[in-house]
Amino acid sequence: MGSRPYNIYKMYGDSKMALLMLTFKMAHKFEKDGIKVNAVQIPAIKMSKETMRKFKSVRRIAAMVQNSYSASPETMADTYFYICTSEDFMDITGKLINDKREIMQPSHYTSGLMQEVKQLSDKGVYPKYADNIDNMRQY
Repeated sequence: MGSRPYNIYKMYGDSKMALLMLTFKMAHKFEKDGIKVNAVQIPAIKMSKETMRKFKSVRRIAAMVQNSYSASPETMADTYFYICTSEDFMDITGKLINDKREIMQPSHYTSGLMQEVKQLSDKGVYPKYADNIDNMRQY
């Protein structure tokens, strides 16, 4: 396997996709045992002032902008608690759930730059290759 230049954003995206694919695979594997496995898509979360002080000036400005529209950690904690305890999700397994407590669907967008931009801004979908069983078998 060849190497590629280090890119923190690419590696972050790769790790998120790996966790999503692992969620789908584990849900399938443990379904017969009655074990439910789901994932929550975490949106941008407000950062503490202590965390923001660690950033260099350009990143700190970006973090301040992000904080202006981000959910609080308490809001996400409520979402996790609701998903884990609500009857609405009692029989749900192998799903990605967004911060609005909605089950996300595989993308219906096609290839191309505009379609990719639309997919990135659509909080109701994830890349359709994520739950492709052949992709999961590779790992």
